[in-house]
Amino acid sequence: MAFNNRWICKYDNLFSFDEIKENIKTNDFFIENTNFNSLKHKIDIYDEYSSEKLNFIYGKYGYEYETNASTPQITEEKIIDTGDLIVKTNVISFWIADNNIILFSLKDAKSKNKFAENILTDESSIRNVDIDIKKIHEDVDKGKLSDMWASAFENRDNNVNKGSFYGVHVNDDPIYSETEEATKNFVGIMKDIGDEKIKLKLTKDGGIQILGRQLNPLDNLPFNIIEDLEEYIS
Repeated sequence: MAFNNRWICKYDNLFSFDEIKENIKTNDFFIENTNFNSLKHKIDIYDEYSSEKLNFIYGKYGYEYETNASTPQITEEKIIDTGDLIVKTNVISFWIADNNIILFSLKDAKSKNKFAENILTDESSIRNVDIDIKKIHEDVDKGKLSDMWASAFENRDNNVNKGSFYGVHVNDDPIYSETEEATKNFVGIMKDIGDEKIKLKLTKDGGIQILGRQLNPLDNLPFNIIEDLEEYIS
């Protein structure tokens, strides 16, 4: 089954969409010099989506960074663990919209922070969002949302303290009712977006997974879903 993951974040409203695009074009390649290495950073904008309601750019950010690697050495006397400073590379896709939303292809705090620092001048310029999974569960129980196909819990006050459910209408199962007071980690629901019924998995730390559909980079569906679920996102 096809699926697509996105990590929802928000950028500081002190920056305009056009300003961010200009910053990327101006700083699309630069070198960060450290005491030992010259680390390359590259940002590519591949395409842009434009409509009356929404505009966003799609691109990739690649960067080099230093990290310590353990390299065991074997001698006649003993095995010695030595630490070497090596250079590694990360690449992450991003979607930046004119509604202060930025999506990343991975939940990768290092990449998010480096992107914010180098394009928006400060790590705090891009923040994580929270998804109110508890409220989504409550609205399913109220009938405001429907078709819950997955749920996960932790910190349950009993012998079984964490677990997850998968199936159809799992909230109607007697087992689910035994976990209603526990902390909820994620939820899977079916959501009507326009004339489509979309299968979603949402996590409390801003993760969204769209199942059953292969998205092209300029598909605006993730942004439509986020707009429709705006009351649960902070």
